[in-house]
Amino acid sequence: MSNVKIENKMIHYRSAILLAMFLSILLLFMIFLSKIIGIINQDRKTDNKVITIENKAIRGKIISADNFVVSFSQKHFRAEVNTRSIDPKKKDLFVKLFSIYSGISEKKILSKFVSKSGKKIRGRIVLCSNIDVRLSKDLKSLSHKMSALDIFRPLNLKKPHLVYGLDILPDSETRSFPHKDILTPVVGYVRTKVVDNYKVPIGMKGLEKSYIDFLEPTQNGVIKGKRDVIGTILRDG
Repeated sequence: MSNVKIENKMIHYRSAILLAMFLSILLLFMIFLSKIIGIINQDRKTDNKVITIENKAIRGKIISADNFVVSFSQKHFRAEVNTRSIDPKKKDLFVKLFSIYSGISEKKILSKFVSKSGKKIRGRIVLCSNIDVRLSKDLKSLSHKMSALDIFRPLNLKKPHLVYGLDILPDSETRSFPHKDILTPVVGYVRTKVVDNYKVPIGMKGLEKSYIDFLEPTQNGVIKGKRDVIGTILRDG
């Protein structure tokens, strides 16, 4: 009788151990599954997030009766980067590539990373400004290539999917007069005004002022779409 009791206790003990192991495995599986679901949802929120970028409108052209352009506007950009987002091991590569694309010497680019007091800047810096449309497109292409080369790293290790790279941002709008000062008495001239950190020309005299209602940009455009991890709009078609 005592042997039967001992066997029953052993069976009960083994059953309890097996049940505990099963529950432990089930709990670990549930934790693992919840982590996977969390990562998937996080990626969806990050990678498929819709972003809207304002496309600055520019001042209109002044064209003569015989179709000669008397004055026109050009949009300019600036290149910015967060120094902390650059992998220290690949900083030389970053400087070399940016120098090749921008035409700025490596020495001058490196000087942007240091303050006037000689201290390293930890944060956002302007590498160059007054960039024309053509160069801005080249630098945006460079930004993608740098990301592919893993030159940039996440600032927060808890959010490895958030990586900030090279940013090409609208900076100003300049007014050009192909005939220089010859037609100034008639055409007039402009002065620069800063609106929301963006420099725009304002008509002061002549046609530039008289026809301000026709020349002033009426509404900025909007570019809207899904973005990638560095905030660039994905163009699907």
